Amino acid sequence: MNERRPPGLALPLGLDRRAALAAFGAALAGLGTALARLGSLLARVGAKSAGAGTALGGLSATLAGCGYRPLRSLPAAPGELSVTAAPSQVPDVTLVGDAVYGAQVALAREARLGGGAYPRLVVELVRVDERSSGVRDVGGQPLARGVSLGLLGRAWVLDAPDATARFDTGDVRVVTDVAAEADLRVDTLRRDDALRSLARRLGEALAGRVLGLPTPLDERL
Repeated sequence: MNERRPPGLALPLGLDRRAALAAFGAALAGLGTALARLGSLLARVGAKSAGAGTALGGLSATLAGCGYRPLRSLPAAPGELSVTAAPSQVPDVTLVGDAVYGAQVALAREARLGGGAYPRLVVELVRVDERSSGVRDVGGQPLARGVSLGLLGRAWVLDAPDATARFDTGDVRVVTDVAAEADLRVDTLRRDDALRSLARRLGEALAGRVLGLPTPLDERL
């Protein structure tokens, strides 16, 4: 008479049905024991991780109580920091708008840009610096080979109209070089485009510094 075998179980020659089932049960029991040991090990690892997290939390609280703050600590909750311009010392209002836009881009990248009135990041343009870089002879007349452009600004956070400024960046300068053009109109357009690009880069640098992100130090002309 043919014996019915459990699905997937190939019986070796000379092994009856009861012995096969016993061997199969023993294998399952061994697997269960191994899984139980693995679960216990994972539980111990989880407990140690939780303890480490608690210790780190206590350390952060202690440092905060001493006046320290983490590098990436932020002045506002996610999505709560709007951007506005302070009264500018630079007459070109286009540059002011570009600096504000650059700061908004940097905040949005970190999910910190908000649409409310406060808290707000206040961006101020302080000065435009310009210096010729090299001189060449064009038709017997001296002409600058190029120009180094610098834009100086600063930013801070206000939590309310009469609140004390926080996270003041201090003066930050960004610099670029522009090659001179013989055509005055082309030269003026290239200079204006370079300044607008500088303003956007300055806005991003100021917002990044307020957020505690790695940003370049003050660039020199």
